[in-house]
Amino acid sequence: TLPDESRTYAVGVDISEGIGEAASVVQILDITDLTEIEQVAIYHNDRISPYNFTTKLLEILNQWGNPPALIERNNCGAQVVDTLVNVYGYDNIVNYTPNRSQAIERPGIIAHTNTKYKGVVNMKYWLSEVYAVKLRDNRTLEELKTFVRYPNGTWKAVKGTNIHDDCVMSLIWALMILETQITEQFFEIEQVDKNNKPALIRRLDYGLRQFSNTLSLYNDESNEFGGSALPLYIDSETMEQNDDQTNYELIELEQQGWQQL
Repeated sequence: TLPDESRTYAVGVDISEGIGEAASVVQILDITDLTEIEQVAIYHNDRISPYNFTTKLLEILNQWGNPPALIERNNCGAQVVDTLVNVYGYDNIVNYTPNRSQAIERPGIIAHTNTKYKGVVNMKYWLSEVYAVKLRDNRTLEELKTFVRYPNGTWKAVKGTNIHDDCVMSLIWALMILETQITEQFFEIEQVDKNNKPALIRRLDYGLRQFSNTLSLYNDESNEFGGSALPLYIDSETMEQNDDQTNYELIELEQQGWQQL
């Protein structure tokens, strides 16, 4: 699925140190129809530093029309969130503060027992109660199988080698954008369901969104400039419909080792 200017997207982000263990993950959901929420793209990288991930995340957000993004700001996540806001001026970062009396509000979300619990309950609603979410990524599905609640009340992956929950956490944050407290900041809620969850939403941007060229900012992590490719699906029909410049860019990607799916 390629970005579509007529659709509405939500993004959840989990950030790692980029040392080959936990991964930095971006989950992109199509929330145009809240009865058929679709996982349309995912970025997963366990080797990208928080510094490089910041610009990569900005590219991805620009590619998908600058949607609302809920980003975990624990540990190295804080520098990513604050740089997006203060340096790049990205104004669709979700600020989620469960305690409205908190004196200082910071963009993003702090993951702790309470926010994780609320996020898991919300995710279960959309996944298991109303069956509204279509997941396509195998890694996300596998992580859901090993995501459990511990005796102390916190949720995380079971203990074991190479078992992580980065895809699940980023999915949780993406779906948290459908919590009414957050949804009403970015959308007009035109209808709620029987459980008072958003059922029909309308964007407040009046269609004035910018989508960057999906093929214009590619680079390979193995090259001297660093970075990595954006999440994108390319098929033969796309090639036939695009112009000569796009075909030239596709040839360049193939020369770098990419293959069309």
